[in-house]
Amino acid sequence: MLFPESFVRDVSKLPGGSYSFLRQVCSPDGARVRSWLEEEAGRASPPLRQRWADTLGSFDNRRFFQGYAEVLTASLLTRSGWALEGLEWPGPTLPVRDPKGREFDALVLSFVRQVRPVPDRIVLERLANAINRVGGRSRIVVCVRKWLPHDFDPEPVRRAIDLWLTDADRSSLNSRYATYDDEHTSLEFALTNAEGPFEDGVVLFSLGPFEAQRTIEILETRVVFELDAYRAGDRQRPILLSCVADQPWCISDGYLRDLLLGKPVAQSTSDGSYELTYGPAFSPSLFREPLYQSVGGMLLSERSTSDALDVRTRAYLSPWAEQPIGPSALGCPSLAVDRIEGDRPILRWFGA
Repeated sequence: MLFPESFVRDVSKLPGGSYSFLRQVCSPDGARVRSWLEEEAGRASPPLRQRWADTLGSFDNRRFFQGYAEVLTASLLTRSGWALEGLEWPGPTLPVRDPKGREFDALVLSFVRQVRPVPDRIVLERLANAINRVGGRSRIVVCVRKWLPHDFDPEPVRRAIDLWLTDADRSSLNSRYATYDDEHTSLEFALTNAEGPFEDGVVLFSLGPFEAQRTIEILETRVVFELDAYRAGDRQRPILLSCVADQPWCISDGYLRDLLLGKPVAQSTSDGSYELTYGPAFSPSLFREPLYQSVGGMLLSERSTSDALDVRTRAYLSPWAEQPIGPSALGCPSLAVDRIEGDRPILRWFGA
């Protein structure tokens, strides 16, 4: 059993630690998550259950979430007709068989992000409300260059904006743009041509912060490192990557396609389906790298910030893999080969 009643009771009585995933799961609101984890672990082999009891009993969020990611991956695969065979190292690796009986190693990578989307939206609203109290005659666009601290005080920014707008009202030279920077905050402001007064305040809208490029770099670095470590272990099975984040990835589909597949030579819409054509020439990407031709695809999962059991998963399947995985093999939306014309694979989304 992963969460004995005495263990849950003892953890829930500990002071503080609300940031801990284990503490959250052991709270009354975490009963559904505990039940799901117990149910999924009950289907696994004893070595896996023992590992998950260890990782899911940790106050270290990285260890806990690695266990959660492995349970989630195992659940998705078994419900898609794959057979889970146990636990192996390095990795940790989940040896599995696909519905055709082929052996794969599911390499599970968990990502605990530092961004807090819901609190940060609240902080942005607090900043906008403060700026809306100034008396400018023009609308303002706010650009946030890095995430604001949860205890962010917007009043110093409001006072600086007030002085800037006073100066902007007096002169049209070099006053339409401004920045605010300190140790924890980096903001940019721009005046629009719209003139007030405005009943709903001077802030037209806010942008950013833009984390997609940094997130894709983190994902690429971790995946390449883990694949190289896997290859160093002399294992020979084809690989299915499973990358699981504790909150939305906030990466566009285009960024992910470029990372995994490279640039398409053509894009088109046929019968309402968006298609991507890839040429024979090599383009830098994970799936086309000769060292990683054993990678059949990547599962990308993200957990909702409001419900740990609300998980969205999509799959990107390699058309150049030594052991290709078909779109029907995974119970989630999959970008996979629809057909091959000459030496050009044409991909589209299945089950989207």
